[in-house]
Amino acid sequence: FNEISIYKSQIEYDNLNKDNLELYLPVTHALHDAFPAGIFVGNENGYYVDGSGWKPDSDFSVTERPWFISAMKADGFTITEPYVDAYLNKPCFSISARLKTDGPAAVIGGDIYCDYINNLLKSSIDSTFIDGVLVLTQDNNIIVADTKSQISAEPLFDQAESDEGRKWLSLVSGKGLTSVKRDGRTVFIFCMPMDEVGWYLITYVGLKTILLPFKNLIITDCLIIFLLVISIIILARKLLTSFTAVRELSTDRKKINESIADSYIVLGYCDLAEQRYKKIKSDPYVLRETGENEHLQTCIYSILRCLADDDYIKNATAFANCETLGHRLESKRSISYEFFGKYYGYCRASFFPVEYDSDGNLSKALFGMEKIEG
Repeated sequence: FNEISIYKSQIEYDNLNKDNLELYLPVTHALHDAFPAGIFVGNENGYYVDGSGWKPDSDFSVTERPWFISAMKADGFTITEPYVDAYLNKPCFSISARLKTDGPAAVIGGDIYCDYINNLLKSSIDSTFIDGVLVLTQDNNIIVADTKSQISAEPLFDQAESDEGRKWLSLVSGKGLTSVKRDGRTVFIFCMPMDEVGWYLITYVGLKTILLPFKNLIITDCLIIFLLVISIIILARKLLTSFTAVRELSTDRKKINESIADSYIVLGYCDLAEQRYKKIKSDPYVLRETGENEHLQTCIYSILRCLADDDYIKNATAFANCETLGHRLESKRSISYEFFGKYYGYCRASFFPVEYDSDGNLSKALFGMEKIEG
């Protein structure tokens, strides 16, 4: 939730349009383990842009997608039921929310694949002493992850017993240890509600696994139950602590990203072949100066004249000469020029190479200006 809310806030703050979204969203592809395919945006007019670059078929309808429908009905983020996606053909579920825009109603979303949950669970528990962990949805009880078997995407309860299954889940959730008969054998479970998403986390263990460490000992049933309860409670607490740590890490990441984003005054996409400048982020002072002009050299010069102190204008505009940019960036990750600004103290303007044409000439670059003091 914290990761995708960063992108939602940035898009709403900068009021990104169609062209800028197609430049911005690709940077989300494979940026975070939870969203390997990146972030996507769609609106009620059928427009859709995907961070992975995936292009849907002609019969793809944005407004009929579960992530779009659920987000339009909710005030905040929603989670869909698991499904097999069309991009990677893997079980996943979508997190989505409605964007605050002046134009057509739009939704931002991202797909979390079930094997990510599977790996998270495996890294959080010691499966030597338990048979596995399940994550179940609340609506139709689909199994989305299991620590010892493959993701099945099959109901825990069949259609005939689904209603009784829901009642049973509500009854045992958070109540401690419960004994269950499953496929002719007794299984002990510990069911915990995942309140933020309305799902259930179930740790389960069979009698055979319980007795394994004591197969050469004669023990009483009371001792078995006592040790079982202690083991399940410890494992459940460890697992919940792990989820808490992941949530805290996401919160820290959000704070870091917001701090980095705040340090940039200006961010723009430079097309040297077409001599055009696409604004990604812009300071209010700059907006008044450049308006809607998209000519590359004109915009870069206007930005520097607007923000740089008069004593630095000459050197700043020399640095911003786009005709020599390809030569100066040759074999470099970036070039920078530091100057004293009118509004922000010391600043740093930088160019970053993005793309080269078939002849090896620089065709696209990123221009950024950040605050470094003051």
